[in-house]
Amino acid sequence: MQRRIAGVLTGRVTKWIVLVVALVLTGFMAFYSTKLTSVQNNEASSWLPGSAESTEVLDELSQAVDPNDIPTLVVYHRDGGLTDDDLAAMEADGAEITDLDGVTEQGVLTPTAAEAAAAQGAPVPTLVSDDGEVAYLYFVLNFGTNGWNAIPDAAEEIRDIAAIDGGEVHLAGYGGQAADSAAAFEGIDTTLIMITLLVVVVLLLVTYRSAYLWLLPILCAVVANFIATGLVYLLAKNAGLTVNGQSQAILSILVIGAGTDYALLLVARYREELRRHEDRHEAMAYALHRAAPAILASAATVAVGMLCLSVAELNSTAGLGPVNAIGIGVTFLVMVVLLPALLVICGRWVFGPQRGGHRTWVLLGLGHIVTGVVLGGIGYALRGLGRTIEAFGLLVSVVGGLSAFLGVLVLLQVAIEHWTKVHSRPDFGSPEPTATGPWARVGRAISHRPRRVWVTTTGLLLLACLGLFRLDASGLSTEDTYTKEFDSIKGQRLLTEHGLSDSSNTIQVVTDTASAADVAASLEDVDGLGAPGEVRPLSDGRSWFEATVDADISSSTAADIVEASREAVHDVDGADALVGGGSAFYLDTKIASVRDSWVIMPLVLTVVLLILIGLLRAVLAPLLLIGTVVLSFGAALGISALLFEYVFGFAGSDPGFPLFAFVFLVALGIDYNIFLMTRVREETEAHGTRKGSLIALASTGGVITSAGIVLAATFLVLGSLPLVFLAELGVAVALGVMLDTMIVRSVLVTALNLDLGGKIWWPSRLDREDAPLTAAEAEAPLETVH
Repeated sequence: MQRRIAGVLTGRVTKWIVLVVALVLTGFMAFYSTKLTSVQNNEASSWLPGSAESTEVLDELSQAVDPNDIPTLVVYHRDGGLTDDDLAAMEADGAEITDLDGVTEQGVLTPTAAEAAAAQGAPVPTLVSDDGEVAYLYFVLNFGTNGWNAIPDAAEEIRDIAAIDGGEVHLAGYGGQAADSAAAFEGIDTTLIMITLLVVVVLLLVTYRSAYLWLLPILCAVVANFIATGLVYLLAKNAGLTVNGQSQAILSILVIGAGTDYALLLVARYREELRRHEDRHEAMAYALHRAAPAILASAATVAVGMLCLSVAELNSTAGLGPVNAIGIGVTFLVMVVLLPALLVICGRWVFGPQRGGHRTWVLLGLGHIVTGVVLGGIGYALRGLGRTIEAFGLLVSVVGGLSAFLGVLVLLQVAIEHWTKVHSRPDFGSPEPTATGPWARVGRAISHRPRRVWVTTTGLLLLACLGLFRLDASGLSTEDTYTKEFDSIKGQRLLTEHGLSDSSNTIQVVTDTASAADVAASLEDVDGLGAPGEVRPLSDGRSWFEATVDADISSSTAADIVEASREAVHDVDGADALVGGGSAFYLDTKIASVRDSWVIMPLVLTVVLLILIGLLRAVLAPLLLIGTVVLSFGAALGISALLFEYVFGFAGSDPGFPLFAFVFLVALGIDYNIFLMTRVREETEAHGTRKGSLIALASTGGVITSAGIVLAATFLVLGSLPLVFLAELGVAVALGVMLDTMIVRSVLVTALNLDLGGKIWWPSRLDREDAPLTAAEAEAPLETVH
């Protein structure tokens, strides 16, 4: 960013204009932000491309089968056998459930009704187990396109109705799974964000050692999240953008985590400039001029990496790309426009008191607290004196509460400086502490034997990559999808243990009418598949039928049954038969995920490489950086695979997990290398590559480490949602980010820079002299570019 532009953004008048515009825009977008959950599309069938076989079946059945139908089971169980009273209660429950909103016209199939239909030769499932301990009701719910939002209330009504004394009742089938999935994402727009913000607040308090400063990045992160989610809502509502629960969760985490990273980098550079410039507006202009290009390159890398997901066949994955790219773009703008304005509005006091000013701040803090208590008492006294006076009293109480809160923060700041013995305020002319900090000492230690350091580090990371052989991304069954046992899982397990098939899980076969009998006969030898049902006509000489799959809908066993069924019907000449259904959707999702991984991973690497070449104006350095990030990804995934299997006890991983982890780790991991290498290039012009590398590591080491810890912690918050996919993604990204910040960026990249020297800028001649670093130069005090 040009210094003139940076100066305009943080000018004495424009800073207030920026603040007003930001407040107005935030208020406007916050209204739409709260509606984002209402446009989520969490139906797996809508995520597949039109070329998938199960999608083709769905299209052909669109006139005969409503795609919004939700087959649902209510499973009853009693140890020792269900009694006659239990079975009678089931019949009564079925009659009551039939009258609920959303239950289709065919009503509820009860054990008595199923037995009567079977006696007449109708192809109905068996609803009572042979041992008499388990039975279930079967019905179909349909709420139109509002199924995801309506299913939680419907599930609650059904559970209120279905009960037997001394036994247990579970809601299962598609309906139960949808209700549990909705419960898993419950609070995603509030609880998840609040937990994330709390984690970030704690980490910023530790990082800044300032009772006030953390408020500004948090405020900006909240503003960015409101604007980003509001914008995504408008695009989902009006432009067909696909948004699901996972993409919304990741969006909020990414906005808050990346936004805090950008804030840390900007504030660190602002601290440096405040020590050199007495005027804070001038200091911010220089800070933005120096830091904004690196932040822009970082944001562009992440955004473009996310946009690469748009070429995915899976609509859910393709939608995640623009959703998160929007989030990153908005976050960048907020952090380089609003945050600088807030910092210069607040002035140096936001970092802490002047030297010798503790006594003044203690008195100031106590004054704020006393004022707050007095105002709170006045507000309380005005209660019950009429609506207008009571409203005024409430306003007085709020002002008093804010005053008391500020007073507490003032005292906390004094206490922090007293306990840590560190003066936090960057006074004009004070020395820069990073020149002698821990990362300066790390750089000097590496400088003695850089080749040995990078060879050893590379070997250790390659060793960690061996864990990839334990990564099983073949998919998860419904039971293994969640980190806790939901109601539908208990119901499904009872059906399996007592020899009952989940009649809501079927394959749907579409075929030419003339070949329907041959197609049905070809399925007789498929293990795990029930007898084909009644053949029903469609238009244009096509017909269809169903057969029950005797396996969990998303299990590998069900996938094998679907593959065997497809192979059988495809061998019937002239039938043009297709196999779809619930398990087929999961199989086609896996196939599309594998294809997406092979296409998107190389695309992301290519795009990121081109960005690095343009940023660093070199070829060798970008290639080395890409190599280190890929190595870090392999190590993170290898260690994660071992943790998933031997520590967390997860059964495996979702087929899309490697791709998601790759995109996030490469895009986010390269961020820290960008922050480091742009500073190396800046310092190289004055000090040479090797000395510049030591200065860059010392200057950025603390802030990049803090940024990595914050981002890792925010992704770990994904584990608060009871979904194995998000828990694994959070762990893998957090581990990869920590490897990038603590080992790859600080040790491996720095060692390569020190070993290769000016050669890393090939083919440019940035460091023409490429002088080796002497022992005296390595130990000399570090000076940064002014």
